[in-house]
Amino acid sequence: MTLSGTSIWPDSAKNSLEVHSLGIVDLPSLIALQDRIAFEISGREDRSGTVLLYECPPAVTVGREGSYADFLIDREQLEQQLINIHWLPRGGSSQVHAPGQLCVSVIVPLDRLQIDVLDYRTRLEEVAQRVCKDMHVTTQVHNSRLVSRTGQVGAVGILVKSDVTYYGLSINVQPNLDLMRICHTGGEEPRHSSLSADTMKHTPMSGVRESLARHLTKSLGYESRHWYTGHPLLVRTKKKVHVYS
Repeated sequence: MTLSGTSIWPDSAKNSLEVHSLGIVDLPSLIALQDRIAFEISGREDRSGTVLLYECPPAVTVGREGSYADFLIDREQLEQQLINIHWLPRGGSSQVHAPGQLCVSVIVPLDRLQIDVLDYRTRLEEVAQRVCKDMHVTTQVHNSRLVSRTGQVGAVGILVKSDVTYYGLSINVQPNLDLMRICHTGGEEPRHSSLSADTMKHTPMSGVRESLARHLTKSLGYESRHWYTGHPLLVRTKKKVHVYS
């Protein structure tokens, strides 16, 4: 894969979804990688797409509908805990990210897939619900927020530029819920929750990743998917973070 000149792809990759499991990665590194992949996809003519599966060190992202009013602690406390705030152009309000939450960036060409933006968002919401069902958690969607009987367990927040998608969704698998609760849920849901809290047992992150990749491939109409660990263009930054147990 190259970013200058012509990329040479085998025919088998022209209608496939490339899924990269990145582990824990800081948001600036993830956003830089996402932008580079989106740039390449925007210059292609086939249907190929990329999904990035990752977890984050503790951080807060604020979407287009978010503001400082979402925070339940002040900025000084966030800085003391080494929790960075990132203002993103995605849809949705404020979200807390931490290890144990699966984040998903979906980078696909909607025009070549013949999917409009509203349909795409609906498909992501349905995929998230199917993943939760695979983990024995029943959910409903309220304003792009995924809600179980115990609270909000996920959210969808997307951006589309030049018919290429950015960002995607997050699912609380087994994060530190005290940390997740430093922001409002952004809806009427009373609290944050997780798949493990809902089922009262351990939920394997590997199973959630596999389920998500499988349902995304089918929902977006891809013929196949290819699974990778890491990504050759990922450049990680180094910074201090607090470890929350």
